Amino acid sequence: MKRTLKVAVFVFIFALITGIVEVAGISAASKKTPAKPKISVKVTDDNVKVTIKKTKNAEGYEIYIKDPDTSDYKKSATVEKNGKAKRTYTISGLSEGAYKIKVRAYNGTIYSKFSSVKKAVVRSVYDFSDVEQGDIISFGRYEQDNVSKNGKENIEWVVLSKSKKGLLLMSRYILDVKPFHSVDEGTVWEKSTLRSWLNKDFYGTAFNDTEKSMIKKQTISNKENDSKSLGGKNTKDKVFLLSVEDTNNTAYGFNDESEYYDITARSAATKYALSKGLIALSSSDNINYGTADGEPSSIWWLRDPGLTGIRGTGIDGQGEYLTNIPYVSTEVGVRPVIFISLKS
Repeated sequence: MKRTLKVAVFVFIFALITGIVEVAGISAASKKTPAKPKISVKVTDDNVKVTIKKTKNAEGYEIYIKDPDTSDYKKSATVEKNGKAKRTYTISGLSEGAYKIKVRAYNGTIYSKFSSVKKAVVRSVYDFSDVEQGDIISFGRYEQDNVSKNGKENIEWVVLSKSKKGLLLMSRYILDVKPFHSVDEGTVWEKSTLRSWLNKDFYGTAFNDTEKSMIKKQTISNKENDSKSLGGKNTKDKVFLLSVEDTNNTAYGFNDESEYYDITARSAATKYALSKGLIALSSSDNINYGTADGEPSSIWWLRDPGLTGIRGTGIDGQGEYLTNIPYVSTEVGVRPVIFISLKS
């Protein structure tokens, strides 16, 4: 009896390895080769939407893209969606040029043949010739709705001024929350960690290559304040912050009456910025913190030194100046400023 049991166990193991028997109703050899996917592409601005039709035996898909200046395809995304449903995926932030896209389906470790190659031509969408001061334009992309899985959102900018050379822009909303400096000590814009973050991390994340080529360095004047706190050396920056003087400039759309709570200087924040600790100020019967669009406002940084030289400046929820903000504060928002060229 024992001999028969041993033989039976050996036969079962051999059958399991060779895929003759099923365990829990699933055969080791039950995976089938997915059908060759059929795809279509649609270009909108600097985005390409890839639509994959229902594909038999597909557990998911791999999307490959070839840039205009490269000879090889690279995998852009893996999309987990079975073949019973149509699937769309958007490739965002592409520079101008002609791209090639192909897709293959997978079922476990079994892959289909690649789909037919589709061509997607991204053209320049940055014609701002008709833009005027005070207009809102889209340029660059940054996380804003605090849902990372759907990609970054277009950044909206307020046109502060327009000249023959280009546009001076400030983000319409507070985009992020950062301390002005990482160390609790006196500093100036030139040496601040916020300046470094804006010109490296933010600049590298928010703009594609075409957009970066349009952003021009500006000479930034860093004056001492009314209390003679030093502003530091002038700097050359691609991304910067406004000064107190800038927010008194009516040509930029601000109100310069010192005793007026300037609604034009108030700013709402994105959901992403609020998720990082920024406070949206709620209005009451006595105090109005609403922006011109009726949204709750939040505090945001300026680049000037504060009254003591060891604190910073910003705009509060009523559009007034704050001059005693600790440089290490993590409850103050950032509204980046850039200058983009209108010349090709």
